[in-house]
Amino acid sequence: ALVSGGGERVLRVWDTRSWTCSHVLPGHTDYISCLQVSDDGAVVSSGSADRTIRLWEAAAGWRCSRVLKVKQWVHCCAIATDEVDSKVAL
Repeated sequence: ALVSGGGERVLRVWDTRSWTCSHVLPGHTDYISCLQVSDDGAVVSSGSADRTIRLWEAAAGWRCSRVLKVKQWVHCCAIATDEVDSKVAL
C-alpha cells in the first residue's frame, strides 16, 4: 500500500494494483506534515501541525490506535520496531 497525507487533514491508503484509494483516515485537525510506514507495512505514523503524532494499524482496519500530544507542530516522525517482541516505538 501507498499512504499519502497533506492539507486535507486525512491520510489516504492507496491500493497499488488498481491505484484507487482504499481507506481515508480522518483524525488530524491541521495539515499533515510527515508520515512514516513501518518496514512490514502494518503501522503508519503521521505527524501534524495540530501538535499530534498518530499511529494507524492495518490489522485494526487502519483505525488510529494511539495519539501522542506534543508541544509544537510535528516536523518529522519515525517508527522503530523492537525485533524481539515487535513493539512499535516513536
